[in-house]
Amino acid sequence: RSSVNTQDKSWTAQGIDIEAKIAEVAAKDARVGLQLALQAAFGLRALEAMRLRPHVADKGSYLALTVGTKGGRDRVVPVDTPAKRALLDGAKTFAASKVASTSDPAGTLAQAKNHYFHVLRACGVTRADGITGHGLRHGYANDRYGQIVGAASPVRGGQAPGRDADKAARLEVAEELGHSRESVTTHYLGR
Repeated sequence: RSSVNTQDKSWTAQGIDIEAKIAEVAAKDARVGLQLALQAAFGLRALEAMRLRPHVADKGSYLALTVGTKGGRDRVVPVDTPAKRALLDGAKTFAASKVASTSDPAGTLAQAKNHYFHVLRACGVTRADGITGHGLRHGYANDRYGQIVGAASPVRGGQAPGRDADKAARLEVAEELGHSRESVTTHYLGR
């Protein structure tokens, strides 16, 4: 086994219209659709999207993730487009209070997770169907790398812009994904 990804696992690479699929999920359940949109826009893990407290996390120009992160590792993700700003403002309407998450306040976290995956299965977002929610995170990582270096990631057929620029971009992507090691980016970006 190799930890270096050789295939782009993003929804875009699978030929999925991200906006249309998220709209399909949102039509079935608006809350789960929002959580998928947050995953796509900010590179969140499913649990992070479910536990996101939008009023607390919104720091204006960036999203400060502290609750629900893997290993409890805090991180920041830029809010650098009007679309991300609008999504984050929309997420606040799903939070029952200023300290509430995007999940249904009437249920437990376990119920929210079960519901999330149930809705995704009903909409054909399964490993068996060739796409997963985590594929949105792969898309974010590859898109972000492209923004930083101005070229496609290696897994998308791009050439590294030089060792220093490549490493700096990978470190930035790793931090935004909640990892501290540049080597983890090979799972998303290839080498």
